[in-house]
Amino acid sequence: MSNAGQACFHCGEPIPAGLTVKAQLGDREEPVCCHGCKAVAEFISGAGLSDYYRFRNAAPTRADETPRPDRWTAYDKPELIERLTRSEANGARSMTVLLEGLRCAACSWLADKALRLESGVLDVSVNPATARARLVWDPDKVRLGDLLRTLETVGLRPHPIAGEPAEQMALLERRSALKRLAVAGLGMMQVMMFTVPMYFAEPSEMDAGIREYLRLISMLVCLPVALYSGWPFYTSAWQAVRARGINMDVPVSIGILLAFSASVVNALRGSGEIYFDSVTMFIFVLSLGRYVEMIARHRSGSVADALAKLAPVTARRVRDNRVEDIQALDLSVGDEILVRTGEILAADGVVVEGSGSVDESMLTGESTAIVKEPGCRVHAGTQNLGAPLQVRVEATSGDTVLSGIVALLERAQAERPRVARMADRAAAWFLSRILLGAAVVFVVWWFVDPSRALPSTLAVLVATCPCALSLATPAALAAATSALARNGGLVAHPDALEDLAKADEVLWDKTGTLTRGLVRIEEIEALGESSRERSLALAAALEHMSEHPIARAFLAASSQALRASDVEIRPGQGVEGSVDGQRLRIGSPVFVRQLAGEKAPEFAPGSEDRGWIHLGSESGLLAAFR
Repeated sequence: MSNAGQACFHCGEPIPAGLTVKAQLGDREEPVCCHGCKAVAEFISGAGLSDYYRFRNAAPTRADETPRPDRWTAYDKPELIERLTRSEANGARSMTVLLEGLRCAACSWLADKALRLESGVLDVSVNPATARARLVWDPDKVRLGDLLRTLETVGLRPHPIAGEPAEQMALLERRSALKRLAVAGLGMMQVMMFTVPMYFAEPSEMDAGIREYLRLISMLVCLPVALYSGWPFYTSAWQAVRARGINMDVPVSIGILLAFSASVVNALRGSGEIYFDSVTMFIFVLSLGRYVEMIARHRSGSVADALAKLAPVTARRVRDNRVEDIQALDLSVGDEILVRTGEILAADGVVVEGSGSVDESMLTGESTAIVKEPGCRVHAGTQNLGAPLQVRVEATSGDTVLSGIVALLERAQAERPRVARMADRAAAWFLSRILLGAAVVFVVWWFVDPSRALPSTLAVLVATCPCALSLATPAALAAATSALARNGGLVAHPDALEDLAKADEVLWDKTGTLTRGLVRIEEIEALGESSRERSLALAAALEHMSEHPIARAFLAASSQALRASDVEIRPGQGVEGSVDGQRLRIGSPVFVRQLAGEKAPEFAPGSEDRGWIHLGSESGLLAAFR
């Protein structure tokens, strides 16, 4: 017997004519649309996870039945595991994956339960708001490829986050949403142009043929908006109904379809109210809200991706007194790398040769560069501002401090905070009451005044749309998390934002700078014949060739443009060069005194302190800056 005309039990899509595939679920059989959905449904039933079909409010995408025998085997290679995962305590590994097809809380529950059935899985957290999951497992008991294969088996396509897959998927999602939004926006404007004259013109002031033409042309313009731009609402609502659930798209779809259908009937018969302008405007506003929420979600995820990209993809390895450019992924513990002036470190390690200043503000918040000498530790993602350094690698890829920060942010994105879980429960209760209330309004007005039954019902459905409840919570959380990350604050736990509002006192552990992080000149003391302005211009000319953070203070303070030649940067000491034929030095008092040939006078308290920077020539000291 054919199943044609029925919907697939698993994904909700129509079953092709002539297909008789059925899934054996315990003591009953259910029709499915393909062998892929059959395998997924039987896996869910066999694993004791059948509650998924009761609680989901959106059906998953159609299972992929294309055989891929070696698709996930590649993820068991040590070099790929080293690149994509991070080491945890007791030898465990962790990673974050993007789940394509994750559409509701029930899908996240299914992914969580299916993974926990695998021996060796230590922890799983799935966040449907960001479609990300964080996995922690014991590599001695279960392989990464097996975990990813399990996710695919339950109908979710995992994309291990390594930059490109996540970016590509986000780009496709944005393009599709933007096209639907553009069609809705253009249709809304055009329909309003046709309906506004009908609002303001009296029946005697507009020819009946013109009015009929405007009604019909409004219907034609509204048609692509209702069918194309509104399609995501209908599919989501249908999947929820097929799964015996309710989501926010159910009342939205009912309102749109009722208004559009009634308007089409009235437009064709030439009498009655039409709501084409309301339909297009409603779809546009909802689509715009979802697009904004999607952008906030993508930005939240892109912060972690941007942090991960701070480390360069290549490195200069020193081997047998030769320097070779290699992929940073090919570095091993014990290798020695050369980091030239202005370059970013590719791994954590210890300086073995050379000395210079390193900008570690991205790790510590400290705006002043730190002097590094042999024996000092350096970290991936920091920038060498001084002389070239030779570094012995001690941690690579997922074991660096930078990757640890990225892992904290990804964990926060993968977990769901309390407020989001509460919003989901409230939305489920609210939606059922909305539909019940709309039905009551329709029945009451049908007996009181049938002509007002449909407009009143539509008003209830539109006015009580739970978009704010369902969209605002994840959008606000994603926006807050990404805004904090852009300003240097990483959310390590999703409940932190909610708990922060209850704090009475804040204790700062000052490992960095709690100010704006900008160095500026507060005081200039003239020590020679040159004026303060002239001394500042000379200093700026020398500092113009330096990448040191302090050099930016001179460039910002000086308005004169002088050029220095034969500039030489001395790491940890200062800068030497020539300006207008005069040999100059700027830096520490001892460094400048060596050129001046005299002892620096005691012009102010603390003159030997590192807070003062001296400027001098071969004829003597010229100025000091604080």
